[in-house]
Amino acid sequence: MNSKLWYKHPAKSFSEALPFGNGSLGGMAYGGVPNERITLNLDTLWSGTGTKSEKKLPDNLLAKARKLIFNNEFNKAEELIKNEMLGFYNESYMPMGILDYEYININEPYNYKRELDISNGIVSSSFSVAGEEFNSTLFSTYVDKSIIINFEAKSSKALNMRFSLSSLLKSESTSSNNGVVLTGNAPSHVEPNYIECSESIFYNKDNMGMIFEISLDVHSTDGVVSIINNNLTINNASKIVLILTASNGYKGYKKALSYNREEIHDENYKIISTLRLKSYNEILESHIDDFRNLMGRVNFVLEDKDYSYLPTDIRLNRLKDGKTDLNFYALYFQFARYLMISSSRTGSEPSNLQGIWSDELRPPWSSNYTTNINIQMNYWLVCGANLKECHEPLDRLIKELSDRGKETAKKQYNCNGWAVNHNVCLWRQSNPVSGLPKFAYWPMGGVWLAAHLMEYYSYTMDLNYLKTVAYPLIEGCVEFCLDWLVEGPDGNLHTCPSTSPENVFYDEYNNICSVSYSSTMDISLIYELFTNYKKISEIIDVNPEMLLKVKHSIERLPKIKVGKDGAIQEWILPFNEVEVGHRHLSPIYGFHPGNFINTNNNKELLEACRKFVQKRVNNGGGQVGWSCAWLINIFSRLKDINMAYKYVQDLITTSSYNNLLDIHPPLGENFEGEKEVYMIDGNFGGANGIMSLLMQSHLGYIEPLPCLPQQWEAGQIEGLVAHGGFEVSIWWKKNSLVKCIIKSLCGEVLRIKYQFDLVVILNNKEITTQKMDNKVIEFGTEPNQIYTITVK
Repeated sequence: MNSKLWYKHPAKSFSEALPFGNGSLGGMAYGGVPNERITLNLDTLWSGTGTKSEKKLPDNLLAKARKLIFNNEFNKAEELIKNEMLGFYNESYMPMGILDYEYININEPYNYKRELDISNGIVSSSFSVAGEEFNSTLFSTYVDKSIIINFEAKSSKALNMRFSLSSLLKSESTSSNNGVVLTGNAPSHVEPNYIECSESIFYNKDNMGMIFEISLDVHSTDGVVSIINNNLTINNASKIVLILTASNGYKGYKKALSYNREEIHDENYKIISTLRLKSYNEILESHIDDFRNLMGRVNFVLEDKDYSYLPTDIRLNRLKDGKTDLNFYALYFQFARYLMISSSRTGSEPSNLQGIWSDELRPPWSSNYTTNINIQMNYWLVCGANLKECHEPLDRLIKELSDRGKETAKKQYNCNGWAVNHNVCLWRQSNPVSGLPKFAYWPMGGVWLAAHLMEYYSYTMDLNYLKTVAYPLIEGCVEFCLDWLVEGPDGNLHTCPSTSPENVFYDEYNNICSVSYSSTMDISLIYELFTNYKKISEIIDVNPEMLLKVKHSIERLPKIKVGKDGAIQEWILPFNEVEVGHRHLSPIYGFHPGNFINTNNNKELLEACRKFVQKRVNNGGGQVGWSCAWLINIFSRLKDINMAYKYVQDLITTSSYNNLLDIHPPLGENFEGEKEVYMIDGNFGGANGIMSLLMQSHLGYIEPLPCLPQQWEAGQIEGLVAHGGFEVSIWWKKNSLVKCIIKSLCGEVLRIKYQFDLVVILNNKEITTQKMDNKVIEFGTEPNQIYTITVK
């Protein structure tokens, strides 16, 4: 595996530091010498004090807004919603702490190197001083719920080091028997970074924010340990192993915060005590075994000269200069898988806008879960990249939101079922936030999240998951949509009010508005939801009355409109767009990530999708990292090889920091402090796009090399997972398939599509030769059967 990011100098900023994590506890390592700082994060450390109750809207407000909208008084409806139908801002993900350490009396280091080995989940650094070699190794172990740091001097007791803990939050450092402890509080409330205000961070003594504790403890050393002024000092050592643990007062959804500091101290102490019974090598080996179990499932190699001997920042700059380094694309893909494993594990919170890595008190967009593209894009790659275990945090988030969202459905929309709007935080806020209707008022967030439940089932074919997890949540979402749809003057069922995520239009009086009815995104989501419910009814028993309502309602949804320019229309009326190159590509949701518009049906809508996306990019769209990543996925489904590869190149060369984290540029919304920031969705979405160049299966059949870039003449990718429960490995040369090995995981019918004739081998015996010509062939399979497919 092309598996290392490495550099010849310490990181100067967050955008050069190296991320590590175990799903919950993580940080960014800078690799400084003689002074290092590691920023620390814990996935459940947020501002706020618990779930807030929503206000109940007067019954007449929604009816009033609908009347205005159906009378084409969009600006008046916009003002009504903005002033009377929005709620409160959600809370923010907090930076927990900072571990500083110093190599005492170290001067003029040379032979410096720092690296991240993504195959093992290990960050390391090395350097020499006066002939002595120093090494450090750092990892966050999921098995042992801690960060482990190992320091070694190769030939003498030359390690003299000082360690301290601090935080941007209110905190104090104290000493323990064998280390130092930092205790503190998160704020009671933090205003989002895009809100201009004189005071933005609040610590309320009568309603305190979450308590937390970080413990740094010596696991083992041959040096002399002392604690002076709450600093841990170790002198004359050849080896030092430290344990860092963290806990806080968060006890779970709908559970009251604990303010018992002894309790969270005991949680840390229990972990430390258990680890003291293990050797460093035992801890390291169990971490590597656990990490490799996930990371090692996929191998991706492009045949090219090996440039891994060059530092990662140099390799990236070479790509920017137009030079070739094909396996950098493989490294980028695997780095995204590394980030997923490090930020989303069973029992953790889902990966947020920044994964689990943030160093700001007011992080970009609160570093929350944004449901109109970002959290969904985070999880696009999980099943296909053979990381289905990383999906559990998203399932749990959706389940908790379905509970909280019942209040939102009832109080905001007078509907049954559950609904989620655009912004979600740890406290599972589901109501519209404050701000502007273009982003705040969008009760379709839950509908999009529910699509991921069906997607997970389509990859795993796990019937128990469908019955116990997916179906109950999807049914509640269906219940909301059936109530939310309202008959319009045309006799169709409409969503009203309706917005298209974060986009705006001119009304007939040249007012800038976002509110109308039945945006294309809304109708596409509900059409897909109802279709999925019908599919579920063919597999398991469902509510017969609801199924009948779904069948009747789906026929009364408005059709997707095509504008005069031949492109998919974003809104139900042909409004003039304010920003033709808008970053969101929501109107073609039905094509991607949905699939009810596809190459096998409705050619008119497919061509309209193509024209829509071309119009977007011709007018400057795709400049934001995640939007660029979305375009890779869209163009790969369109089989537009040149455009798909262009946006792969753009994403990596124009939207990646030197540590390969994705860049989100300023949006030009003119709030104080708006700046370029890091967001993780571009990494995940880009990796999914790369995967879709090499294999697609969303239409129910496996298509190897559907959009292979000409530049990737030869290579292999092993261990991908296709819909239907198949593990797929592909080898190619001269831009054509050589061999494809498919393992049936569930015993489902195997369907394959390819342009040239194929030879199919089962158990080393040729069973058929098929003339393909882009036709689909199929075979019945049994679990664990392996098919080898070659080109005739």
